[in-house]
Amino acid sequence: MNSNTTLVLAIICAALGAGFYFVRGRDAKLPKETFAPSTNPTQQTSSDLLAQDAKLGDPIRVEITRDGKDTLIFEKDPIANPVIWNMTAPAQMKVRTHEAEDFAKNINNLKYAISYEPADANAVSESDAGLAPPAGTITIEDVAGKKVSIQVGKQVSKTERYVRLKDTDRICLGKTDLFSSLKSTTLEYRDQALWNIAPADITKIEVTDRSQTGDPIEYTFTKTADTWTMTSPVTAKTTNKVAEMVTALSRLRATKWEANAENSLPAYGLNPAATTIKITTEKKTPIEANAGSEDDAEKPPATEFETKTRTYTLHVSNRSPIGEETKTYMRIGDETMVATLMKTTADKLKPVIAEWRDMRITTADIDSASRITIDIAGESA
Repeated sequence: MNSNTTLVLAIICAALGAGFYFVRGRDAKLPKETFAPSTNPTQQTSSDLLAQDAKLGDPIRVEITRDGKDTLIFEKDPIANPVIWNMTAPAQMKVRTHEAEDFAKNINNLKYAISYEPADANAVSESDAGLAPPAGTITIEDVAGKKVSIQVGKQVSKTERYVRLKDTDRICLGKTDLFSSLKSTTLEYRDQALWNIAPADITKIEVTDRSQTGDPIEYTFTKTADTWTMTSPVTAKTTNKVAEMVTALSRLRATKWEANAENSLPAYGLNPAATTIKITTEKKTPIEANAGSEDDAEKPPATEFETKTRTYTLHVSNRSPIGEETKTYMRIGDETMVATLMKTTADKLKPVIAEWRDMRITTADIDSASRITIDIAGESA
């Protein structure tokens, strides 16, 4: 190869290299390809799924059906104050109020950016949207009897799902995943607060202690006015330990709902339990007065009250989960669902007579006494 050939080859290589870097630099400046939804949706502006006149008022019932899953039903207690929501299917239990009401709130506030009518060009099909059949349906009923049913389809992103109002054809890409708050197990819905009891409404507490060998010890505490008295196994005045128990009972919370132990309560030490506490409450509620005659219209009606009595039962075990010695098992009433309770709380529910009974012989103000009389074997001084 002569020098002229070598020179020509060097020039060609230089030209190719310059062309490669020129093309590469040009490609780097080109915008990256981005995903775009169907080019012919009905609209791409953010709008409310429900028209203003279709929005829900205060919800009283939530029903959620899902393919291959149990139907979930949540219902608001019509008379409880403060508000209580209960799951009525597939199990009976008290649930957290905000979680039940959030289903209605999410539907009221649901917005969509894209919607398709069946006649739209390139409209998403029912099957592509996961709506033939739907993955699930959420039905809400409010206090006025209004019902709204939303069919929920395929998940598109972490926060988006296809949705459709039941009995309509328009498919929308909802900007909130209505299923994101669903739990994997039924027990996860249960409220950790056992009940809503005002301490002032508790009038009687009965405790059965089976923790020792032999016959159980029965303790009974009753309230007259604002004073607590032990009436069993002895009659005596009480210390502030009873007031501490009353406060603890009114605020009881499970640390965790563990399982439905329908066939294994003895394994948890709950059949029978080491300690059983029965609580009686009395609450006075006004009775609506009947309309009187015209002559009575000027007189303000006298308010009459009725006393409503309720009982609550708590069973506390003396066994702990493995590796969790600071907790103990418990259940309420006739239920078979087992939860854990902190031992520090459980200790406040078990009477110790030497601490709970007022050991003072007299509560008289000795410091202000002006005369003391002592009688011994018929002699007095």
